[in-house]
Amino acid sequence: MVELLERCVADMQQRMTAMQSISRRFTPSPTTPLNVIIIDEMAYLSYYMADKKLRERADKAIRTILTQGRAPGYAVVGAVQDPRIETCGYRNMFPLRIAGGLNEARQVDMVLGEGAYEAGAYCDLIPFTEPGVAYVLDAERANKPILVRAPRCDDAVIQRVLLQTGQRLVSTGNQVKDEDLSGQLGWTAQAMQQSNTGIE
Repeated sequence: MVELLERCVADMQQRMTAMQSISRRFTPSPTTPLNVIIIDEMAYLSYYMADKKLRERADKAIRTILTQGRAPGYAVVGAVQDPRIETCGYRNMFPLRIAGGLNEARQVDMVLGEGAYEAGAYCDLIPFTEPGVAYVLDAERANKPILVRAPRCDDAVIQRVLLQTGQRLVSTGNQVKDEDLSGQLGWTAQAMQQSNTGIE
């Protein structure tokens, strides 16, 4: 995991060098796609991992991407179940924050920012029977969280989408086969609309 993060940093810095004196604004394209780094259970990398040197390398890589990644098109999606500052010391570097069901009111401010609970983000009251319900705060554009509901896509739905749209997926403008789904793919709106899964 740490090596992958460091590879992302190297790729990102290479793209930044290539963009110098050419473009000040990142626009996704087949040759320069938006790279989304998804870190599940981020607390393991930032706090629980026993190897201190690996933990420090991971921390450095994550911070580098969070602070420099926007301009060259590198984004981080980090997920934690324990929102304490000890487990995620750079949570304020995430401008877009999402909080689902939490155990207590003080955890809401830990995730969304100070004053979020008083502003109406009652994450501790979200019932477990309502998957996909969460409060979202875009810290750069608003100071009040909003309540949202996202559709739940279980494994069966994901597999059905892949099977139904596999032949229609495109990668850099070329048709791909089902066995190529593990590669870098660009989902098309047409393929998703024709999948009849109800996902928008």
